[in-house]
Amino acid sequence: AHEIPVILHKELTLDEVEAAMDALGAVDIGFVPVEDGRLGSIEHMVIATGRTTPHLRKLALVLVTALKRRKLTNAPGITGADGYDDTDGWMVVDCGNMMVHVVTQAARDHLALEELWRSPEATTPQAGKDEDEELDRLAAAFPVRGDGVFEGQGGDGGAASRDAGPLRQAWGLRANRGA
Repeated sequence: AHEIPVILHKELTLDEVEAAMDALGAVDIGFVPVEDGRLGSIEHMVIATGRTTPHLRKLALVLVTALKRRKLTNAPGITGADGYDDTDGWMVVDCGNMMVHVVTQAARDHLALEELWRSPEATTPQAGKDEDEELDRLAAAFPVRGDGVFEGQGGDGGAASRDAGPLRQAWGLRANRGA
């Protein structure tokens, strides 16, 4: 297993994340810069494709472990990956300076995160709208089935849901924001 070197209190770098993802068998590792201030301290979105849910967990765990070993207590991902216990093909580790999305190919195809983050109109909050209104807008544009499976990923074809959990992950909105 690949380990990211321990350098106390030093944020993870894109090179370290890419090397770890590559060493653990992730493919199609992509980076999208986030405009200054668009998501607070987040500078990049990293998207890496894994093969299976256990593989995604392994990819996410190496990042969470590195955050803990470096004692990066300001990084929300130090407590674990969002979606770690789910089987919908998508996990997110908020490293403080970057959001790392590890996804299956089906989830990646559906979410099109690189395209989304390269489109400022889709990701810039609209003036005068609060977070809940923005999530409603994004949920309508990117529906998720009620069982948490992305539309087009198989399953029973359940009705679209306006579940904000996966959307919070996609758009980097931290679950504890505003609490």
